[in-house]
Amino acid sequence: MPEKIITNFSVTAQMIDLVGSIMELVGEFSTHGTLGFLKAKSLETPKLDPYSYEGYEALTETKPIKPQVKKIFLWAKKNEGKMNPLLLSAVYSYELEMLSNEKESKLPFLYGKAVLSSFREAFAYLPIEEVVLEDKSGHQKAIDSCLEKEDIAPYIVYFLKAIESTLLDAQRNVTGFEGKKTPCVQKLLSVMKEGQEYSSKDIQDLLNLKSRVAVKRNYLEPAMKGGYIKMLIPNKPHSPNQRYLLSK
Repeated sequence: MPEKIITNFSVTAQMIDLVGSIMELVGEFSTHGTLGFLKAKSLETPKLDPYSYEGYEALTETKPIKPQVKKIFLWAKKNEGKMNPLLLSAVYSYELEMLSNEKESKLPFLYGKAVLSSFREAFAYLPIEEVVLEDKSGHQKAIDSCLEKEDIAPYIVYFLKAIESTLLDAQRNVTGFEGKKTPCVQKLLSVMKEGQEYSSKDIQDLLNLKSRVAVKRNYLEPAMKGGYIKMLIPNKPHSPNQRYLLSK
């Protein structure tokens, strides 16, 4: 890996939407009690102190550790509570990855995940590191784009998509809540009334959500796929006049 330290990044609309979507998804795991199901179906990764340089050093196979690594740990600790944990986790993983060798390939993501699991326990049971490492092409493309632009934004977006993907997969695999209804779908159905039509903005307001993308991806699409709601204008899914209503 190239030993180039880049800590600056530009915040994009896509980044904001992904953060909103992830926060909604992980929030549902906590508030609806699905964490127990997630634990039962997943393998918890080892508990790590996300800001312990000594702990990281003990796990690495090559010593002495590069002095830049200690600087990254100090930087992460300094930004704890100052930066959104999702963004901090992504930047942290990127920086550690740039200074790790192939044999330590999982460590950067495990430490990035440790930042997230200290924020929300559900993250500890998500195979984020596996999803990233299995997608070799997309992973490398994100890194190359960062080095070219000298901006970590492409990697952050890539990392957030990986987190969202693991949450959506976990949500699909969780059972025990009225058949196959996900917690998000249950929440959507609880605020809709039979015979009443709703715009996506109406639903966003009813659910008190900030992300339009999260409403579509986590609520409307799975509810329609499950046959719980339907579109008023099915042949024009992107119509500004589109409305949604409960299926009979």
